[in-house]
Amino acid sequence: MQEQKTLICEYFYRYIKGFMLRNEPECEENKGFIHFTRYNYLIRLRDNLPKTVLDKSWIDAPKLVKEVCVQMTSFIVVEMHELCFLYDGELKLILSWPD
Repeated sequence: MQEQKTLICEYFYRYIKGFMLRNEPECEENKGFIHFTRYNYLIRLRDNLPKTVLDKSWIDAPKLVKEVCVQMTSFIVVEMHELCFLYDGELKLILSWPD
């Protein structure tokens, strides 16, 4: 019984410490809190999806998730730009090929 209380106290201590350091770069102390925040947002998003595509009633994302979205968006844009550039080059090569 005492061991369970000790484990629970350690868990809450780490959670509170992670909450206090939530705006800092990811480190060992706040890693668990950041993962919990992201997971919790995805679960809430799954349960509250809009009914139609035109519906704009999305739930607000936490700051931690918004930062990841910005990073992923820029990565996707760069990848798509590179793919378009390669496709354009291949298309020019195919069109210039002598018959």
